[in-house]
Amino acid sequence: MEDYAIILDYLPYGYMDENKSSKNKPIAQALGTKNFSLLELTPKENIDLELFETVFIGVSKRDKIDRVKGKLISKNLTTDSVLNIDYVIKKLILANEEEYVKFFNSHPLVLSQLREVGRKVNVIVEEIEKSPFKSFSDMESRISFFSDTEDMIKNKIKQELGIEKNYRKNKRSSYNKEVNIFTKNHIIKEESSNKRNKGKKNKSKKNNKVKNTLKKENNNKNKIPDIHKNINVNLIDNE
Repeated sequence: MEDYAIILDYLPYGYMDENKSSKNKPIAQALGTKNFSLLELTPKENIDLELFETVFIGVSKRDKIDRVKGKLISKNLTTDSVLNIDYVIKKLILANEEEYVKFFNSHPLVLSQLREVGRKVNVIVEEIEKSPFKSFSDMESRISFFSDTEDMIKNKIKQELGIEKNYRKNKRSSYNKEVNIFTKNHIIKEESSNKRNKGKKNKSKKNNKVKNTLKKENNNKNKIPDIHKNINVNLIDNE
């Protein structure tokens, strides 16, 4: 459930495509601030919306939005929405940096889903055991393959939304399937040890550390908490 959304594109005269139902009617494309939902919004009569404006779309009285028409799929985003979404996603990530870092400290194996990480998540687990991360810059100073944390997260979010078509999925993740980390709840399952270690008699200490970490997460009702559940949605300033 989204309570706020940030405007990615506003079309005061609606879509130009004759096949679109909202032709000649004002329409906005927006990104939810909590779950990164792609949304289509209808403004109230005589209300104009600004690019990057944060609007309330919750269940109580709305000041600018008449109706949330529904969720968008990535292929229906306008050119301007696609161009603007990087800026908005990165701003939201940075505004909630503290909560992201806490989440990664508690559930480091989710980072194995990033294409830059994969099985190198061993290094991250070991660093957290030494001392939890304090910030993105702390992660980047201690992890050699982290150079721009918010950009890495942004690219994974775009892949989950279906925007980043060229995102190379990491086949060496700690999980047995691709999961959405940032855009919705996800279940984690331990990969079969017979399948993962077929033909191997000995396991390294590093693999044991990752396996033990995974077991701890699975013991918590087999579900990683929603990363956005406890985020106090720090809204970005309109620019």
